[in-house]
Amino acid sequence: MINNPGGANLRLELREPRDGPMRPLSDFAQSIVNLRRRGLIHPFEIIEILQHANGTDGDGNLLATFAEYDLSEAGVLEQVSRPRGQNSANVVTGVVSNVSARYPDGMRRVIILGDPSRGTGNLAEPECRRIIAAMDLAEEQGIPLEWFAVSAGAQISMESGTENMDWIARVLRRIVHFTQRGNELNVIVVGINVGAQPYWNAEATMLMHTKGILVMTADGAMVLTGKRALDYSGGISAEDNRGIGGYERIMGPNGQAQYFASDVSEACRILLDHYRFTYTAPGERFPRVAATHDPIDRDVQKSPHGGDFPMIGEVFSLQQNPDRKLPFEIRQVMAAVADSDMPTMERWHGMQHAETAVVLDAFVGGRSVALLGLESKPMPRLGFVPADGPSQWTSGTLFPVASKKIARAINAASGNRPVVILANLSGFDGSPESMRRWQLEYGAEIGRSIVNFDGPIVFCVVSRYHGGAFVVFSKTLNENMEVA
Repeated sequence: MINNPGGANLRLELREPRDGPMRPLSDFAQSIVNLRRRGLIHPFEIIEILQHANGTDGDGNLLATFAEYDLSEAGVLEQVSRPRGQNSANVVTGVVSNVSARYPDGMRRVIILGDPSRGTGNLAEPECRRIIAAMDLAEEQGIPLEWFAVSAGAQISMESGTENMDWIARVLRRIVHFTQRGNELNVIVVGINVGAQPYWNAEATMLMHTKGILVMTADGAMVLTGKRALDYSGGISAEDNRGIGGYERIMGPNGQAQYFASDVSEACRILLDHYRFTYTAPGERFPRVAATHDPIDRDVQKSPHGGDFPMIGEVFSLQQNPDRKLPFEIRQVMAAVADSDMPTMERWHGMQHAETAVVLDAFVGGRSVALLGLESKPMPRLGFVPADGPSQWTSGTLFPVASKKIARAINAASGNRPVVILANLSGFDGSPESMRRWQLEYGAEIGRSIVNFDGPIVFCVVSRYHGGAFVVFSKTLNENMEVA
């Protein structure tokens, strides 16, 4: 028997062949088989992946737990004990916890999983009540909420009318209040999301104030109207639903999705890696300090650069780089600043027209930070280039989409962890194209994110710092900013 529940460690087990009659599959097992035939995954399979993600302890016990919750008569979520797959609504809710070295007590989160085995995960009052109750539980306990979303949208039935849309609106209102209070809602798109669900995903993860991440799998797509309906109505569609709202062509380039995962197992690993940087236990101010063996007195300038400069220190040398005008790789400088024995994660890697801004989740001195850098070399533009815009993304210049990316990153870290900015800023691009594409609005969003930021900001000038950037990153905006 071959088994790979965690998506990382393939297990091969040998057993003696059985000569008894084959037993019929249970209703739960048949449900899993039917979903796999349609290229879908059962919510309890996702739970099993999360439970196996951290492996086992010395006694063979899993380092993760899941407790299923359901609505009580009072309308609140309470823990239930029942066989898997006995949920009466098209969503599964519960509390999941993964143990790590920094959190031996577990990283507890509330979880919502769409159930495509029931009505393709469509949404009506039973589902909406549970989703709202899950947000209530997460806010009450001060823990994140994660949502594995697959849904055909609002239920269309002869037995129900516009009341389903009223319940959809109630959930949207609750998401707005939940995120505006600083709560974290992470969404993982594991299948086709239609209609209401994409708008819920957007309210949870895409707006300037939101802290949650949006992870899309290769099979995930967010569409307002499915391909077949668009074709039938004479609208404009694509060759499939992923062409309308998948990561590769739509949600990755426009920056609405932050991460791509090849499958659900990788999506779960990305989610847990995200918590490695951001998870804050209830009642604590910041994520716990990680154990690092990177020497506190390590000479960053002696770190290898690998580009035009053999060593990072030559980037700052008066002899090799007078006035610091020669191009260099900002990612190499960021890697030198981050702890050398700790991982980093880059957000919005596929975001087009934002290439000059780099956003990393990293550790510095064992402390989790949002590490921001501005590219110090010209970047080629991809696709159509308007005649009234720059022919390339110039070094140290903030363009509209890069400004939006920086503002979103600062907002996401606010109240959670410090921000470290490695500044190479010669101002904002003032071309007609940039002005037409909301340069003033997105530049102002950076200023607002600095003013509202809750926590320490370290602003280190590594090359240039002048122009309009001097205004939106000014120390006057936030007394918790340290400038070097």
